[in-house]
Amino acid sequence: MSIRIDDKVYITPTFFIKHFFTVDDFVVLNMDGKKIGSKFEASSEYRMHIKIYKERDEIKNVFHAHPR
Repeated sequence: MSIRIDDKVYITPTFFIKHFFTVDDFVVLNMDGKKIGSKFEASSEYRMHIKIYKERDEIKNVFHAHPR
């Protein structure tokens, strides 16, 4: 899960149990995928999120899942 605000992307951390997630747990990336804030590492699929944001300016958030 990620959201783009201006030139920053807030994305869920990798290997993180989402039902314990708080706003402070987001990993902050720039639009080149470089981490600019967080104690965690970004989702391993951050490149896909960044690519979507770069290609489609009207998209402001990305949510994908891996259900059982």
